[in-house]
Amino acid sequence: MDDYEIDELAETGKVEASDDEAMDDIEPYKAPPMSIGVKLVIGCLLVFGGLIGSAFLGTLVLTKVAPILYRAHKTKVISDMKTIYSTAKIIYTTSGNWPESIEEMVGRTDDDGNELEGLVEMPKDPWGNEYEYKRIAGPPVIICLGRDARAGGEGDDQDYQYPEATEDY
Repeated sequence: MDDYEIDELAETGKVEASDDEAMDDIEPYKAPPMSIGVKLVIGCLLVFGGLIGSAFLGTLVLTKVAPILYRAHKTKVISDMKTIYSTAKIIYTTSGNWPESIEEMVGRTDDDGNELEGLVEMPKDPWGNEYEYKRIAGPPVIICLGRDARAGGEGDDQDYQYPEATEDY
């Protein structure tokens, strides 16, 4: 009943104005206590619902994030291998000799101790493995064996080579 209806009833004399104050003293409805069985069922539903929801969310995130990580790893590998190859080519251009290893390209200095073009530190692939540097005759080939550090594989275990066998160098 709203205030307008109470005022109308008070004017007609059916309800006294003080009855409105009496309505404030009425306690709100209290539901009867739940049995332990009902509480257990509700608790189990919440727990299992949370587990299923978490598993679903985890699967959803994994299926969306994994391809992004794969592309990021591949981009880093290709960038590192190009940097190693470019550094080797600069050394070849300036000295007439290809470096025999990646280590030869790190922290290079001349006889007077001046820094020369080279790598600042030994590069590692996204999984913490060192790149392979092979030179049989002519320019070097830089190889990354992927996450498993073994020849062959797919996905993150895929091997990379720069320059690729089909490229002219």
